Amino acid sequence: MLTPLLEEDPRQIGPYRLQNRIGAGGMGTVYLGFTPDQRAVAVKVAAEDLAEDVEFRSRFEREVHAALRVRGNAVAAVLDADTEALAPWMVTEYVEGISLAQAVRARGRLENHLVRGLAVGLADALVAIHSAGVVHRDLKPSNILLAWDGPKVIDFGVAHLTDSSTLTRTGHVIGTLAWMSPEQMRGEPSGSSADVFAWANCVTYGATGRHPFHAESPDQLALRVQRDSPDLDALPAYLHSVVARSLSKDPARRPTASALLAALVGRTSVEGVTEADAVAGDFLERTWTGTGRAPTESITVLPGAAGPAVGANPADGVTPAGGVTPAGGATPAGGAAPADRPATGWSPRVDRPAPAAGPWPVGVPPPASAFRPAVPPPTPIPPPRRPTA
Repeated sequence: MLTPLLEEDPRQIGPYRLQNRIGAGGMGTVYLGFTPDQRAVAVKVAAEDLAEDVEFRSRFEREVHAALRVRGNAVAAVLDADTEALAPWMVTEYVEGISLAQAVRARGRLENHLVRGLAVGLADALVAIHSAGVVHRDLKPSNILLAWDGPKVIDFGVAHLTDSSTLTRTGHVIGTLAWMSPEQMRGEPSGSSADVFAWANCVTYGATGRHPFHAESPDQLALRVQRDSPDLDALPAYLHSVVARSLSKDPARRPTASALLAALVGRTSVEGVTEADAVAGDFLERTWTGTGRAPTESITVLPGAAGPAVGANPADGVTPAGGVTPAGGATPAGGAAPADRPATGWSPRVDRPAPAAGPWPVGVPPPASAFRPAVPPPTPIPPPRRPTA
C-alpha cells in the first residue's frame, strides 16, 4: 500500500525521484520512484544505521549480484544499484499489485483459476532463479506480488549463488522460519529444493487460506514441519500429488522447478527460461488475465510420486488427460480421493472452504484492476523561477 513520504525520507536517490513509500522494515525502506523519463520503479534503500555494518553491506551486495543474474517474466528485474553509497540502494521494476499475504488476509483463499495461475507462475519464477545459479531461500507470501498478468517474485535479500561456498554455514538459519524447509530450519546447507518446498507452502496457503503445517504457535509449526505430514485436505485435488511430493522431508525426493512446471502445464519437460516463460505465459493468458481458458486443465503426474496418480475431479473443473470428462462426471481410475478424505498427521480434517464472497464470480478471471493499486502520477516539477529585477 502506498503511503506519503515522511519528513525524514529522502526525495531523491541517485537519478530517481521518490514520491511514496511502498513499505518499510528493519533492513530498510522501499519507495515508489520515477526515472528521469517518468517511468515508475521501486527503490529499495538500506537503513542508515545498518550502512556501517560490514556484514550487512556484504549481504546487500550479494542480494544485488544474485538478483542481477535472474531474468524471467515472473521475477521483478533489477534495473540499477549502488552498493557503495552512504545508504546502499537498489532499483527494480515496479510491479503493480498486492502481495499474496495481503490478498489472503483480506479475502481468504484464492479462487481456483487464480490458484492455477499462482502455482504455474511461481514455478516459472523458480526456473528463472535456479537457471541463473541462484537459490532464493526466502520465498513466502509477502515476497509474492499478484500482478494483473500473473504472480511476480521479489526480494532476494537472503538469496545466495549456488557457485559460492561462503554464504551458507551449518547451524546458521537464514530465511523466514514459517516458510522454511526442514533442512533450513535445522541450519543445514540448503539448495534449490528448499525453494520447491517453499513453493508448495505458498501454493497451499493461497489455495486453502492457511499454512500446510498450521499450528497454534511458531514453535509448534516448526515442529510439525520437521515431524508431521502436511494438511492438504482442502487443497484442490489436481494439486495433491505434486504438492505432497514437493513437501517431502527428503530434499532429494522433491521435483526440480522445471519438472514442477512441466507437470503443472501438462508437458513431459520444460527446458530453460525461454521455454518456461513461453509455456507459463500462455497458461496465464488463458486462465489469469481472462482472455480464455486452458484447453485442458489436467496435471502430469511426476515420475516416482508416491500414492495414486492424480486424475481429474469434475467438482474442481479439471478434465482428465485428453480433455474428456467421463460420462456422468465419474472420476477416472486412479483419480483424486473425495473431498472428505481424512487428514494425515497432526491436523484435524477440514471441509473445503467456499469461495470468498466478493465481486469476483467463481471461475471468471478478475479484471486487471483487481490487483492493480492506484499509482499516483508523478508530481510535476515546477519551472525555475526567474530572478526579479
